[in-house]
Amino acid sequence: MKTTVRVLVSVWCLALCAAATPSAWQDPPAVNESPVLNVGETAEGAIEDGAPIVTAEQLVAGGFDRVHPVVGHTWRVEVEAAGTYHIDLRSWWFDSYLVLRDADGTVLAEDDDGFGIGVHSRLVVELQADAPYIVQACALHGQRGPYELSLRSGPATERTPLELNAARVEDARRAVEAAEARHGPQAAETAEALNSLAGLLKAQGDLSGARPLYERSLSIRESVLGPEHPRTGEALNNLAGLLKAQGDLSGARPLYERTLAIFESVLGPEHQDTAATLNNLAYLLQAQGDLAGARPLYERVLPIWESVLGPEHPHTATAL
Repeated sequence: MKTTVRVLVSVWCLALCAAATPSAWQDPPAVNESPVLNVGETAEGAIEDGAPIVTAEQLVAGGFDRVHPVVGHTWRVEVEAAGTYHIDLRSWWFDSYLVLRDADGTVLAEDDDGFGIGVHSRLVVELQADAPYIVQACALHGQRGPYELSLRSGPATERTPLELNAARVEDARRAVEAAEARHGPQAAETAEALNSLAGLLKAQGDLSGARPLYERSLSIRESVLGPEHPRTGEALNNLAGLLKAQGDLSGARPLYERTLAIFESVLGPEHQDTAATLNNLAYLLQAQGDLAGARPLYERVLPIWESVLGPEHPHTATAL
C-alpha cells in the first residue's frame, strides 16, 4: 500500500496575546481542498511578508520573536502507515524553523538547525496512522523567500564526513546564488553568503578557491557598509588569515593592521575582537621574525582576555 500524506497550506495564524501560552493552539484551520503529497516527494512554497505569525515554546525561549515575529506556513499532514518519519525544511533564502503539532495544537517537536548543513531544519518523529498533524514551516530573523518541505519514511540517511562536507559546500554555493537573486550581486547579504562559502572552502583546504570569494566579500562590504564598518573589519581579518595560510605574510600584515584600526576605533581598545586581532597580528609579526614588534601586542592581548573572558579561559591561556 502506498503511504501518502495529505497536506494543507493554511492561512491560519496563531494569535499572539499575553493570555496565550507559547504552544497554545487557537482556531485550527478547516481542512479544505487538501493537496496530497506522496512520501518521498517534495513540496515547494514561498514565505513572504504577510505570512501568518507562528509561536511555540522554544521559539519564545530562544528569543527568536523579539525583533522579528516568526512567520510561516501551516501544513496539515496525515500518514497511512505508523512509523518513523523525517521532515525536512530547506531554504537558501532564510534561516528555517520547523514546528510539529498534534491536531489539538500541542507542540510535539521543534527544530532550528537539525539538518546537519546550512540553516535547514529536520525533525525525526514517530507518527501514527490516520492521525492528523500540523507542520509549520517558519522563517526566522525577518527573512523571506522560497523553501522546500518534504516528509519521508524512516530516519534520515547518515552521511560520511566527506559527503557532509561536500553537501555543506554545495549548500553554501546555492545560498550565494539565492542571495544574488534576491538582493543583487553587490548587496551585504551576498557578501555574507560569499564569506560563509569561502570559510568552508578554507576549512577544507581549498585556499585558492576561497581567496576570490573573500576578496569579493571584502569589496562589497567596503562599498555597501563603508571602509570603517566592523563587518568590513571582519572581511579584512578573514582575507588576512587566508593570505597567511598561503604563506603571503607581507600581504596579510596590512590587512590585519587595517582590521585592528577599525576594531579599536569602532569597538574599543578593550573589546575581545580587538584582542583577537592583536593576537593575529602579533603571531604574524613573530612569524616574520619581528619579535620586538610582536611582544607589546601579546602583552596587550593578555589583560583584555583576562578581564573579558576570565583568567581560566582557553584564549587567556593562548595569550599566556
